[in-house]
Amino acid sequence: MVRYRGDGSAGRKPILLLGHMDVVDARSEDWERDPFTLIEESGYFFGRGTSDNKMGVSMLTTTFLRLKAEGFVPTRDPTDAEFALNSDGGGRSMDESGKPASYLIQASEKTYATFELTTALKNIEAYRFPVMVNDAILLYLKATAAYGTDGKEIRAAGIPTYGVAGLFMKDSDQFAHGLNERVQVRSFFGALDHWKALLTRLAGHPAT
Repeated sequence: MVRYRGDGSAGRKPILLLGHMDVVDARSEDWERDPFTLIEESGYFFGRGTSDNKMGVSMLTTTFLRLKAEGFVPTRDPTDAEFALNSDGGGRSMDESGKPASYLIQASEKTYATFELTTALKNIEAYRFPVMVNDAILLYLKATAAYGTDGKEIRAAGIPTYGVAGLFMKDSDQFAHGLNERVQVRSFFGALDHWKALLTRLAGHPAT
């Protein structure tokens, strides 16, 4: 855990920033390039974790170093977080021509809950509902089955958490957890600017 101390002048609670360094396994023999060596090629960074989620940790670390070098002092400083920003959620999409298409903020995610039903509902608890699926459900499960972030743990602790990865990606470049994971170099550096702008806006002195 890293704390970037502020001056507390805003009188507001700090922001918690999230990222994780673990990645999905990769078999070197299955990849076109060594998955554990960062390779820049044809306008892309290739390697396991370039999008999920060593990218997020790199964003936060680089932004902190950048802000520190520029003398930035946050206006927030008490210890309990007001909210959290998750580098492993949300994101930005672009079409196949490279034109920005959407900016996505993750405010929740799928999870599970366990309930102990009252005696009056034991019959319902015991009943096994038949499995019913349609094409829409199958597409949703295929798209989200492997997706979950650390944000669910922070939300469970009562801290509002928003996924704001800030990385523009094409649908055809979505290889997180898959072979030949990659991100566009220009999108990577654009996301760095996104994080700087976001943090200086939320925790900086108003522009004069």
